[in-house]
Order: sequence, then C-alpha cells, then structure tokens
Amino acid sequence: ESRSASTEDLTTGIVDVQSRLTTMKASLARVRALMDKATTLSQVVDLEAQVAQREADLESLTARSEERRVGK
Repeated sequence: ESRSASTEDLTTGIVDVQSRLTTMKASLARVRALMDKATTLSQVVDLEAQVAQREADLESLTARSEERRVGK
C-alpha cells in the first residue's frame, strides 16, 4: 500500500510539473509577443527582465521534470 501511495505521489508530481511547464511556455511566448509590440525603451527593458525570469523558471521546472521522470 505504501508503494502504491508513493507511485501515486510521483505520478501526481510529474503531471503537476508537466502542467506548470506548459503554462510557463505559454507565458513566455506571450511576453515575447509583447516584446514585438513594445514601443519604448522602458517597455523593452521590463519585458526583457520578464523573459529572463520566465526562462530561468522554465529551466528550473525542466530540471525538476527530468529528476522526477528518472525517479531521483
């Protein structure tokens, strides 16, 4: 029973991370699309900071996803 619960927890964690990855990729795409429409230097700087933060978050989530997938 304990092993079954552990497997369920792992599966739930993987699904949660995958869902967050999908959401983060969509968010990153939206910010990049906004960069194409930026008209001031201030907007560009702000959006570049948001892109950098989202890329870092995406890398972190990707690493977590890989760790869970291989069962570490």
